[in-house]
This record gives sequence, C-alpha cells and structure tokens, in this order.
Amino acid sequence: LTEKHSVEAGLEGNRYAFSPGIKTPHGDESNTPEERLENENSFEMAGYVQDIYEINDRFSLSAGIRYSLYFLVGPTTVNQYDGNGYIDQNSWTGIREFNRGEVISKYSGFEPRLSARMNVTPMSSVKFGYSRNYQYLHIISNSTVVTPTDIWKSSGPYVKPAVGNQFALG
Repeated sequence: LTEKHSVEAGLEGNRYAFSPGIKTPHGDESNTPEERLENENSFEMAGYVQDIYEINDRFSLSAGIRYSLYFLVGPTTVNQYDGNGYIDQNSWTGIREFNRGEVISKYSGFEPRLSARMNVTPMSSVKFGYSRNYQYLHIISNSTVVTPTDIWKSSGPYVKPAVGNQFALG
C-alpha cells in the first residue's frame, strides 16, 4: 500500500498420505497374527491475509487471519462405537467402509495472528506475539516396547485436531 504499510495474502494446499505398514509375527512360535494397517489420506487447504504496518521508526504492528480446512478421506474402514464417550471392545458396534475420496472427517478453524514490536534502542526491541494454530497431524509414540515405534496419524473421527494458543514476549 505504501512504503510502511503492506498487505500480504496467500493460499496453501497440502495432501498427506500415510502408509503405516504391516505388523508381522516374529518367528513361527509367535501368536501375533499378521495385520496390515490401512493407509490414510487427508487434505489441508488454507487461505490467509496479513496487514503489516510500520507506524514509525519505533513501533510496528502486524495483524492477520488464516482459515484452515482439513479433510480425512477414504478409502478406508473405520470402527464404529456406541457414542458413550469411552472407546473399547465393549462399545464397538461395527465398521463402516468409506470409498475413495469419500469424506470421513472434516475440521476447520480461524487462526488469528497479532504481533507488535517497539524498538527501545537501535540494537534492542521489545516484541509481543499471539497466534492460534490447528494441528491436524499427530505422532503416536510407543516407548514401552523393546523397539520404540512412532506412527503418524491424521485427525479423524476419534483423534481430534490439536488447537493451541501461543503467546510470546521477548
């Protein structure tokens, strides 16, 4: 807009594909059955706009908003539960098959951002920042076994996205 005032905007799109693999027994004596873990496919889209304003040589301000939209899609099979809040073998009611591209879960949210800077001297400044972020991907760690395992997991019907509000002062 001017030398000290600008507006930025953009769009973002991501596709995530996880292939967790196959759980196999170790040796003929193992009573663990082989199990293929299903692949996961998801999409995240976002748009943002940000206003950056250098008020004067000492003060600057930046404010913005981002809107993110996330979809977990088929093909996959999803276990169904009775909805009492506790998920275990007693609340299991069956499975539901989802076709390729069929939406399993959808999440979205606004992610505001605000930051301010005040120059105290030519070599130092005080800064404040706030942002809200949605995290749709999770890492599930199992460190109780001999060989620790990490598995990436998309948000879905039973794993909700993480939402964080971050404040910073420096």
